[in-house]
Amino acid sequence: MSRIVLINGKKQTKLSVFNRLTQFGDGLFETCLVKEGRLLLWNEHFARLE
Repeated sequence: MSRIVLINGKKQTKLSVFNRLTQFGDGLFETCLVKEGRLLLWNEHFARLE
């Protein structure tokens, strides 16, 4: 399984301890279902984020 981390919309491989995310716990975690290579219910997920 590959893991993708986005910080401010950019892929990251490291996370600084000085980042606001680690200092204050700011952030968002979203789980999406992928079936046969297609992301299911993306419109509903995205609508919640707007």
